[in-house]
Amino acid sequence: MRPARQSLFENVGARALRFGAGLLMVLTGSGLAALAIGGPAAPAFAAAPSSFPTVAAQGPGNSLYVYWEGSNAQWYGPYEPPGGVAYSAPSVAVSPSGLPTVAVEGPDHSTYVYWETSNAQWYGPLGIGADGSAYSAPSISIGQNGLPTVAVEGPDGALYVYWEASNAQWYGPLGVGTSGTTLSAPSVSVAASGLPTVAAQGPDHSTYVYWEASNAQWYGPLGIGADGSSYSAPSVSVNASGLPTVAVEGPDHSTYVYWETSNAQWYGPLGVGANGSSDSAPSVSIGASGLPTVAVEGTDNSLYVYWEAANAQWYGPLGIGTWDTTYSAPSISSASVRIV
Repeated sequence: MRPARQSLFENVGARALRFGAGLLMVLTGSGLAALAIGGPAAPAFAAAPSSFPTVAAQGPGNSLYVYWEGSNAQWYGPYEPPGGVAYSAPSVAVSPSGLPTVAVEGPDHSTYVYWETSNAQWYGPLGIGADGSAYSAPSISIGQNGLPTVAVEGPDGALYVYWEASNAQWYGPLGVGTSGTTLSAPSVSVAASGLPTVAAQGPDHSTYVYWEASNAQWYGPLGIGADGSSYSAPSVSVNASGLPTVAVEGPDHSTYVYWETSNAQWYGPLGVGANGSSDSAPSVSIGASGLPTVAVEGTDNSLYVYWEAANAQWYGPLGIGTWDTTYSAPSISSASVRIV
């Protein structure tokens, strides 16, 4: 059971905003370290629309740490789930009921998941991926049905997905991308329909997407980014209509976005960040408005955000983190606002 620990915000003042439409939370290794949340790998962040956020991070000695905000606006942690180990940056997703699941690379290139249940107990690790099956940090996403999907780079540059079904059984790996197709940690986002989309860096610095259709078949890779257009692991987020947006570091430290429209066509790259403005893999999130926001490490270890407005124009970079505040790829999530 995760105990109530001392608030991380006890000495820095109460927060005035809670999550909501238009409010963005961005977490980076450096910014969290100032509040004693750091770790050797960038933390992962997730928030359910009607609940409070959970953060997962790789702790010292390949441990797994989780932090969470309570209904009293206080943060708690780090809590180390029993048997919690992490050999990569973890990925966390929160179900519609507010319960988190964490995916992480385990020992010997395996894939582990941990999850919290309604009795406030954590369970795991459950080895959903056998030894020798994981060669990147995994990515996890949970749909409206509460069931998670995990994507990871498999052996020989393959792309593997695992999923939990309604019978509480995990299935996979399903090799949706063959050997040599995946040259980065993938990113997965599950639509409200429960159908996932995965983005990964393909060969020759291209960007590939894969998707599952309503017939339970996977399709792809679709090369949305040409050779020489991708220089980081991509990030994908799906809007309420099931249409994805992908963000990736482009050539010369730029930031590129690609998006699919209702005619099933992909567009981009759109260079939302100029040359020399990006020093990490970006993170993209789509809020209730359906409009994406991108966060990225900027020049001189700053933190930049870009956002699309209702007029279909992109704005930024807005330097929300000053120089020397950001030392990892950031993670961003959009949710709803509540004033306290």
